Amino acid sequence: MPTARVLRILHLEDDPRDTELMVESLRGDGIECDVTRVDTRSDFLEELRCRHFDVVISDITVPGFNGIAAQELWKQEWPHIPFIFLSGTFGEEIAVERLREGATDYVLKNWMQKLPGVVRRALREMHERASRLQAQADLHTLNAELEKRVEVRTSELSAANRALEQANRAKDEFLSRMSHELRTPLNAVLGFAQLLDADILTPDQRESVVQILEAGRHLRDLTDEALEISSAAPPRDALAPVIPKRPVPGSGTVLYIEDNPSNARLLQRVLTQQRPGVTLLIATSGEAGLEMALTHRPDLIFLDLHLPGIQGEEVLRRLAGDARTSAIPVAVLSADATQIQNRRLLAAGAVAYLTKPLDVSQVLELLDERLA
Repeated sequence: MPTARVLRILHLEDDPRDTELMVESLRGDGIECDVTRVDTRSDFLEELRCRHFDVVISDITVPGFNGIAAQELWKQEWPHIPFIFLSGTFGEEIAVERLREGATDYVLKNWMQKLPGVVRRALREMHERASRLQAQADLHTLNAELEKRVEVRTSELSAANRALEQANRAKDEFLSRMSHELRTPLNAVLGFAQLLDADILTPDQRESVVQILEAGRHLRDLTDEALEISSAAPPRDALAPVIPKRPVPGSGTVLYIEDNPSNARLLQRVLTQQRPGVTLLIATSGEAGLEMALTHRPDLIFLDLHLPGIQGEEVLRRLAGDARTSAIPVAVLSADATQIQNRRLLAAGAVAYLTKPLDVSQVLELLDERLA
């Protein structure tokens, strides 16, 4: 079968007649070729370096040079093209050694008719090997591109996740701050109104207090809806809570860590009217609260979260971590009604989490339970 193009062959051979016989054999089998014959090391190396050949065919012995040395030069310069030995004498031991060192094949000169088939097979194997190498290179390039895309995409997703986490943190901080700022004044309105409702009032006074309570609770519910945190607040009954009219006997010491004077005054009034046997201590900062807890060892601590200096969450952690105060129950009274705060503080050891505006009946129930 004729070849598609003219083969360029570098032939290491000292006898021009053998080169002619080789060309005749190849052409006779349909292989058109352009042969360059050399018989010295310098010519072989120069041709190998300066021109492109498709095949190297070499005799095993050439005066002043030999095929073994030529094979070593081929391995250094053009190892990807076929190297075929064509020699009059070629022992089996030498043939095995040369093939092991990378030679493509060998043909004896008196079997010249086999050379075209050997050349065709060698070229086919070369092309197949080149195709495999190209496919491997393409696959490597594709894998590198995919890895780069994955790396870029992962980086983009990580950046997006970080941005989302920052946005969520910002949202949580906003809700926490707004919940505190809106609920703190409502705590005074609804808290003192509940105390008034527990007193002996005229019908007109009672109606006024009811109006204050209804308006305050409506504003509280609107605040929950506006901040989208109503689900984080504890369930509330539609009817107004009923504060016991007569004090429940009980005694003990309660420490209230709270920097807002109105909130502190509210709890003071609740205890004075409803639980006169309970002693109330007030600390206006986290530092002062920790010191008073160690000094007085109260029976119950009410803890606000937004404090000057040490924040309430850190106060809770220090109280729980100190063997002298770890047994004291701590209940959080906070205007921060966000669900994440509620869960975190209960997990940190708080026995209860009551949100402002306070339900006075819940405060008294918790107080009675802990001081019983």
